[in-house]
Amino acid sequence: MKRNYIAESAKAALHPLRDNILRLLKEADRSTVELEALTGENRYNLYHHLEVLLKSGLAQELETKGRARVFGIIKPKKPEAAVLLLDQKDKARKPKEWEALLETLEDVEGERIPHKRSVRKIQVQISYTWSE
Repeated sequence: MKRNYIAESAKAALHPLRDNILRLLKEADRSTVELEALTGENRYNLYHHLEVLLKSGLAQELETKGRARVFGIIKPKKPEAAVLLLDQKDKARKPKEWEALLETLEDVEGERIPHKRSVRKIQVQISYTWSE
């Protein structure tokens, strides 16, 4: 059995709402008002999850517009870790590449992925040598 040590950034990204927020921020910088409308979450809950993303180094506050704050993704030149988040949209957009990725993961891991056709989300954490 392999032990998995997950960086704080990966833990933060794995929560369903934070995963959704990160996907939205990947598309464009967003205000809390926009995030509230797009996620259906209330502002107070969003602020909690945005704070987790800020502390983990995945998001940054870009500006304040009245009562709304604007957030974006942090893309450092030399990151400590990276988290790849792939879902059904990615699978629909590039089905052959999705299948090839799962096959590659099986080859690298040395084990078959159970129920491969039912996989709906892939989350990969990348750690870099300089962050150890």
